[in-house]
Amino acid sequence: EGEMSKLDQSLNQYGNYRNTIADLAEGLTDNLTEYVEFAAESQNYQGMEKVLALIPFTHKMADRQRIERLRMQSPRDNLQMILQYGEQLFKEICEVREGAISTYSRLQANADVITAKIAEYEPKEEAIKEKLSALEQAYAEKQKVYESATPQEQAKLATELNTMHKQLTEVRNEYDQTFTIYNQAQQALEANKQSRDAFEKMVRDLGRQATMVKEKMDNVTEIYLAAPEAVKVMMTTRGMESLDKAVSAATDRSVDIITQAASAVSDATLAREEIQLIDEKVM
Repeated sequence: EGEMSKLDQSLNQYGNYRNTIADLAEGLTDNLTEYVEFAAESQNYQGMEKVLALIPFTHKMADRQRIERLRMQSPRDNLQMILQYGEQLFKEICEVREGAISTYSRLQANADVITAKIAEYEPKEEAIKEKLSALEQAYAEKQKVYESATPQEQAKLATELNTMHKQLTEVRNEYDQTFTIYNQAQQALEANKQSRDAFEKMVRDLGRQATMVKEKMDNVTEIYLAAPEAVKVMMTTRGMESLDKAVSAATDRSVDIITQAASAVSDATLAREEIQLIDEKVM
């Protein structure tokens, strides 16, 4: 009777706490299913839920049973499940980071190859370009001589021009190949550099994320384990409080009935003492 004690209020809050932890466990499962491989594979189904989850038209039933189980589970079990998710997520981040490190290493190796290619073909491109420029100039001069020469001289110059043209064609082809390789390497180097730097940043960030998740789990584990114990202590105390009230009320009633009994016995005794052995009228 009267206002609720702090203990009663706390125990009422425990009901809200239990529902909140169940909501968090359910939401965590749903969210991670969309983004994380381990959750998508298992969703932490248990017992018959696993069988139902494998069949397409009973998959929703498996989800409903899983959600109902989370609702009925104690906060201790749901908190433990959150901790397990944290451990699983830490492992998955580490696996993803290993893949990112491998990709970064390949991009770095590719940058080394491209850089070496540029270093090799840059002087080649310059040398062939100079050679080509000289041949083109010589061919142009020979062409002018040919155009102003007599028919007899042109016959001789035509052979020389043809030979020079063949050589010029070969050098042009060589320059085209060399320039293309050099030019493509220059273009690819910047794109490869940006990709490599992006993966380097992702590797670092994944490392930070993994450490953050691991540290969070390590730091809150004891808190999660302590919360149900606090509720247990509170419930035990509430039980003792109820017992105290019951004992007090029972004691009050018992003392009352005892004193009433004593009073009744006393009254009865006095009443009997007043009764004469033989009625006066009879005497």
